[in-house]
Amino acid sequence: MVPKEGEPTRVAIDATLREAAKNQVYRRAEAKAKGLDPTRIYLEPSDVRAKLMARKAGSLLIFAVDASGSMALNRMNAAKGRYYFV
Repeated sequence: MVPKEGEPTRVAIDATLREAAKNQVYRRAEAKAKGLDPTRIYLEPSDVRAKLMARKAGSLLIFAVDASGSMALNRMNAAKGRYYFV
């Protein structure tokens, strides 16, 4: 993603180099005309890309026991780990 002005960012090196690669022929020709080394990679501020950070979602576990009806006593005991055989 393109970084927002004034916000601290973590630079995505791979994405930045891919963006800069699109204009290297033009930039190297300009560098050669100015007497600079045409074999270097020339980056401009518009090439910089930032990492898009995402948080991993946690997991939620819900354990439900139906305590209604005539089986309520047996179900609750089984859920609590107490087994009574009748």
